[in-house]
Amino acid sequence: NQVFPSQFGLGAALKQQVPNPMFGLLPPGPLSGATVAREQLLRPYPQFTGVSRTNPAYGNSVYHSLQLKLEKRLAQGLAALISFTASKNLTDLNGTRDAFNRSVERAVSDSDVPQRLTIAASYDLPFGRKRKYLSNINRAADFAIGGWQLSTFQTYQAGFALGFGFAGGTYAAGTSPRVLVVGDPTDGVSGSHQSRLDRYFNTSAFVRPPDFTLGNLAPRLHTVRSPGMNNVNITLFKNFFVTEKVRTEFRASAYNALNHPVFSGPNTTVGNASFGRISSQANLSRQIEFGLRVSF
Repeated sequence: NQVFPSQFGLGAALKQQVPNPMFGLLPPGPLSGATVAREQLLRPYPQFTGVSRTNPAYGNSVYHSLQLKLEKRLAQGLAALISFTASKNLTDLNGTRDAFNRSVERAVSDSDVPQRLTIAASYDLPFGRKRKYLSNINRAADFAIGGWQLSTFQTYQAGFALGFGFAGGTYAAGTSPRVLVVGDPTDGVSGSHQSRLDRYFNTSAFVRPPDFTLGNLAPRLHTVRSPGMNNVNITLFKNFFVTEKVRTEFRASAYNALNHPVFSGPNTTVGNASFGRISSQANLSRQIEFGLRVSF
């Protein structure tokens, strides 16, 4: 029930109160007065303030990917699985800027991840009895250095495409205008995420759209993405028997072992004092956990 784009040129006249031709014909409500905003009469269904459908069947999504997997089956104490995905996820279901032209909604989706690499591996350290090195050490020494296993799970992932918004302005009823792009969002911005916390992208490339227009930015901007993920988890553990009937497992785990920060996305509201700034961290700093389990 959006005002037709051909009427946007009326500008402020869209908001003017005019005689209501439906006066006395509608039940009491927001449209039953003697006057009504001119833009209400220019809607496809002027007798309704809004029209909606439940679970409408519309829109398209397209996902393409290249998926690679390298598997090292357990041999000589080593097992590993490495997976890599390069993909693109396009959709026109990100919103409705102009109900009469859905093609302007086509953009990468909010779940689009162009590259993702995961590594899962475990390795029996070759020290101690029945291992390659120090196989003849005594029981006490083996208790300390033998039988250990090291495992890791690592994730490296590109960030998500950012969506932009703004505050203020006056626009035609039923529309959802978006930001106006007037330059290159990446111009003059380079370096690591940490070096760009106060200016993550070229903030001068975005402005609030003029009144009674729709802007020109897609729902998501694939050239400007939130910081990606770089996470390494490491676990060192050992199973051993204290006696024939008492089995013990000791485990030491380091989450985000390299203490890499994953920053939250920047502020993307044009006109906000923090526009373009990153002010928080999305992940936890390094955490170390020790565990001891005794089975008898």
